[in-house]
Amino acid sequence: MIDVCASRLKMVGMARELSYIEDYYIRGISKRAIARKFKVRDGEIRERMQIAEGFILGCLKSIDIQLDIDVLYKYHTNSYQTLVRTQKVC
Repeated sequence: MIDVCASRLKMVGMARELSYIEDYYIRGISKRAIARKFKVRDGEIRERMQIAEGFILGCLKSIDIQLDIDVLYKYHTNSYQTLVRTQKVC
């Protein structure tokens, strides 16, 4: 299902962002190396990838798909109490 949502990036005109995602997650190329490959600054790569990741996440949410990591994260966060130290107010 993630592949379907990622392919929708190309349909909506975000083919370059799809290339960034493929290079980073499939080929294992660092973001800095991707920036050199496309001759853009690495901050732009990070911004564009964040937009693309948000699009894919929104696509998954719209078709109501729950990933395995979401189930594990819910279980892990609900099973332990988080300790927080109180702050002193001046």
